[in-house]
Amino acid sequence: MDAKYPILDNLCYPDLLRRRLTNDKNEENISNDNDRNEENISNDNDGNEENISNDNDRNEVNISNDNDRNEVNISNDNDRNEVNISNDNDRNEVNISNDNDRNEENISNDNDKNEENISNDNDRNEENISNDNDRNEKIISNDNDRNEEIISNDNDRNEEIISNDNDRNEEIISNDNDRNEEIISNDNDRNEEIISIIIIGKNDIFIIIIV
Repeated sequence: MDAKYPILDNLCYPDLLRRRLTNDKNEENISNDNDRNEENISNDNDGNEENISNDNDRNEVNISNDNDRNEVNISNDNDRNEVNISNDNDRNEVNISNDNDRNEENISNDNDKNEENISNDNDRNEENISNDNDRNEKIISNDNDRNEEIISNDNDRNEEIISNDNDRNEEIISNDNDRNEEIISNDNDRNEEIISIIIIGKNDIFIIIIV
């Protein structure tokens, strides 16, 4: 109807008068602002199903989680966790209180990819404990060496020797700077079977004694 005659319109069309007085199309909601809620009470600007007083989150079962998509966790921040409690900035499965690591079964390891080790730093170890900066298989506390079965050798490539420094030895113990085969504790000499040659000389007579 033309709006030139509003009084006449109101008398002839009472529905139009009703619309002008109300100016709202409400069906069943009372005092809800900017929300589409089904069963929630006092939630603002959220699409929640069963949560109470959660802000800016899409949660299913959690209470008081901020900015997270969690399933079962309580009070985790900025994490996507499944079973963990109080882990920060990690994607963990079974660990407790690990930081910045991707661990499977370790406890309190930092910045490492470990499988079964405890408290190893900056190493890729399989079965070692407390080895630093080494790739070891079965060795304990060796530094900067590639050893197979040796304990506490430094800067050497040894096979079966213990505590030899800077030598390539096969079966010798505690020899320095020599290439020996079966001799023990000889320095800077190539000896085979001679020990202590004594030369006695007097008045052009020399006696050589070989012992």
